[in-house]
Amino acid sequence: MGLEEYTTTGGNGGGIVWAEAFKAFERAKCIWLCEEMFVSQDETIGQDTSCTQILWVSWNVHAFGSPSRLKDDQSLYIWAPSPAHAAVGLSILFRLIEASNCLQFHVTNSLRSPCPLDECPVPALALSQLLTNNRKLMQLAIVGFCLNKNLIQALEAVNWSELDIDIVTSSFTSLGKNALLKSLLRHNRGPTMLLGSCELEAELLANVIPGNTRLRRLTISIDINACDISREHSVDLFVKALAEDKGLESLSFCKVPFSDQNWSTMCQSLSRHPRLKQLQMLYFSSETEAWSATTKTSRTQQLVDMLQVNTDLCFLRWDAGQRDERLFQDEIPPRPFINNHRPYLQAIRKTPDEWRRQLVGQALAKVNENPTIQWMLLKQNVNTVFGGRAPERIFHLFY
Repeated sequence: MGLEEYTTTGGNGGGIVWAEAFKAFERAKCIWLCEEMFVSQDETIGQDTSCTQILWVSWNVHAFGSPSRLKDDQSLYIWAPSPAHAAVGLSILFRLIEASNCLQFHVTNSLRSPCPLDECPVPALALSQLLTNNRKLMQLAIVGFCLNKNLIQALEAVNWSELDIDIVTSSFTSLGKNALLKSLLRHNRGPTMLLGSCELEAELLANVIPGNTRLRRLTISIDINACDISREHSVDLFVKALAEDKGLESLSFCKVPFSDQNWSTMCQSLSRHPRLKQLQMLYFSSETEAWSATTKTSRTQQLVDMLQVNTDLCFLRWDAGQRDERLFQDEIPPRPFINNHRPYLQAIRKTPDEWRRQLVGQALAKVNENPTIQWMLLKQNVNTVFGGRAPERIFHLFY
């Protein structure tokens, strides 16, 4: 097959010269890290072997938005007979990546289905050492695995706030789930993002949301096999807890069947949320097909009322079919858009008078295709635009 083997001999770290081994990734098409596991930058090279592509890892040594970021992304595909066989070699690989002082590190499951509960190949000890020793790391993403207690405790050990920890479309063992909830509840540590089907019940998350400052992005889904009373109770607990949350910036409801009361509570809780920027309500259950026109109008109006109070929400996605379309289009889209521009509008208001008129003119020219923002600019700066001598009939248009 022409596979190039790299033998790690000599040096420290149990016979591995970390810097030399890391550089070998650039020279070799395939590197055997242990007897039954190898890594490659080619995602197809192992197809002629008895191994299966278990996962892939990627990392970057440049900051977010750096011009060099994309071209310098490093990716390796891990091949082994099974997830369990990959664990030993991954411990070595994590040590090599640790030595790179990377700023981003992603671990993604390559299998079409989640790894068995007892075969998660991500090594908790090596992950803990990577997180502890690489203080430059800004983002860790774990995608598509079943996480156990040891892995959650490794994430909990991180005690610096600059690191984003993203858990995406993953599941948890029973002990792993308990460890995660305790980590968020007791220490405000652990992941900053739980997205996709992370299999966490809304009722359990309701216990950790009050006072939360760590978790910033969250997807909530409801067990569609649960009885209606149980589902409504879970949603009720969660939307009430949102009133005391202090950290969420993005919240997505997926397959969540809201009752009228839960919908009203959610809008009340979010109306004065201190940080929420994005709200999504997606893939509602088939129950929404039976919503009456009155229900759609009532719920749309409650969202409008919420957005009149919440001046931070900048993005709202709500599937068509569950809303009063005319009311939605007339009232809702402009408000998140305005909120997104509100910091700029406030900055213009704070500009000294001698500069503000010119700045308002430039801003009006830049948003000449958006009458909503033009109206707000004029309303907030009517005296500036007219030199403090706005005609009474024009002044009354704005006040």
